Amino acid sequence: MANKRLERFAHNLDWNLLRTFAVVVEEGSITAAASRLLLQQPAVSMALKRWRKPPATG
Repeated sequence: MANKRLERFAHNLDWNLLRTFAVVVEEGSITAAASRLLLQQPAVSMALKRWRKPPATG
């Protein structure tokens, strides 16, 4: 049962958002993270906004 939940979690996780979040934490700022990720700052901010939204259940 727990294994199935873990598989569902991994399947539903947006790995790009996880990476973006990790880089923001490592860099200490959204601007520095955007530079490292070769993105613009608004794109990183939008990604963080999506990260905060709970995943759809189903």
